[in-house]
Amino acid sequence: MTPLCFQGYLSYIRSLPINDTPEVFGLHDNANITFALNETSSLLGNILKLQPKTASGGGQSRDEVRSSAPSKPTCHNFGSVCLQIHSIKF
Repeated sequence: MTPLCFQGYLSYIRSLPINDTPEVFGLHDNANITFALNETSSLLGNILKLQPKTASGGGQSRDEVRSSAPSKPTCHNFGSVCLQIHSIKF
């Protein structure tokens, strides 16, 4: 392989997009939005699982926190919270 050929490969690879678009996989543009919502829900669920089962102070237990939290956020509420935390552009 010549250095010129190697540089050609490198320039082609660098020209590719960092994040694949849903069209590459035959999906609709809204697939990115659904993916982001699912990832956020999974992340927040895992954070709740990391809370200790009992608190050493006067705090609530993990089950009390879970029962007081809404089971699933509404799309409107969830989207507005996401936009307040981080500006997401799709």
